[in-house]
Amino acid sequence: MSHWLDEIEQADEQANQQQSFFKSDDLVKKVVKSGQNTFRIVGRPKVFYHHKFQSKNGKFVTAICTKDQYGNHQGRCPVCEYVNSMWKIVDNPNDYTAQDFQHAMVVTGKLPRKGQKYGQSWAAKRMIALNVIDRDTNNNAESNHTSLFVKTEYDLGITSSGDKSVYEPIKKLLVSKRNLLNPNDDVLPFDIVLTRNPDGSNTTYNAKETHSYGLTQQELAYEKYDLDDLLKPTNIDITEKWLTQGTGGKVNSQVPRNQSSAFNNVKQPVQQPVQQPVQQPVQQPVQQPVQQPVQRPVQQPVQRPVQQPVQQPVQQPVQQPVQQNVPHGVNIGACPNCNSNIPITSQKCEYCGVGLSYDDEVSEEDIPF
Repeated sequence: MSHWLDEIEQADEQANQQQSFFKSDDLVKKVVKSGQNTFRIVGRPKVFYHHKFQSKNGKFVTAICTKDQYGNHQGRCPVCEYVNSMWKIVDNPNDYTAQDFQHAMVVTGKLPRKGQKYGQSWAAKRMIALNVIDRDTNNNAESNHTSLFVKTEYDLGITSSGDKSVYEPIKKLLVSKRNLLNPNDDVLPFDIVLTRNPDGSNTTYNAKETHSYGLTQQELAYEKYDLDDLLKPTNIDITEKWLTQGTGGKVNSQVPRNQSSAFNNVKQPVQQPVQQPVQQPVQQPVQQPVQQPVQRPVQQPVQRPVQQPVQQPVQQPVQQPVQQNVPHGVNIGACPNCNSNIPITSQKCEYCGVGLSYDDEVSEEDIPF
């Protein structure tokens, strides 16, 4: 899809076919040409402001601004708003595309459009409109109407401000002839010869008085243009349509102002996305499972039962009966108390001291024979 600026450049190539809104056969005009231009001013001049610009579809048009003769707006002007928006682009080129910047340079007159040698701003220009009788042609006699004295066929007047304006030398001439002017008569008593000396951007104009004679009755009867009516500000809906859509089609007067405004057609600064710091998710420290020391069962010392020393029964030494040297023929028996061998007739054991009686039986079977 081509950029809208490319479409305008293509339209430039067909400039010879482009018509101005004010280039009309209904208007009789005297266009300033190189060399001498002779005319008579026959009416009170009117100061106005106009815009000459290229519509969205490439057609060159002229719109009357809402500024009064003192340069004060008497209402909003879409073209003035559009030009102001272009200055913002010129002053901040880094915020816009190269194509938008180039277009802004053309609109503000900083850069000539394709095929032109000099830049021409779309800003409002101060102009002056004049009813004149053209002495170089027979147009007025044929139309029975005065002519509009214009700089180009696309204009409704001549430039009026600056040393190089068309009107400046005319104004100087009128000031010098003030004593010849009747304040109650808008018709000059003499003709003016304006000489245009073309020299590119240094073109100059000179004016002088000539033919000081009165007008004929036919000339006095010529119909004049009502400049106040002719130079009313261009309808805002039409101006916005030229800026946003072009010259074709119908004007949609139902479009709300805030939607149809020419400023809305201006590309706004490329808003570079603000690089928000990426919120990295907070790396929560990974809760490593705490390696609890393995609770190994405490090796309780095996409570081995204390080996109580086995109480071995004390082996009482067997008291072996002492082998007495007992005389042969004496009966020997065992002591009932200590089991010692004693004579059975003993009244007391000579070993344990236990007294014996004869009633005690002394066993003879234990006697080791």
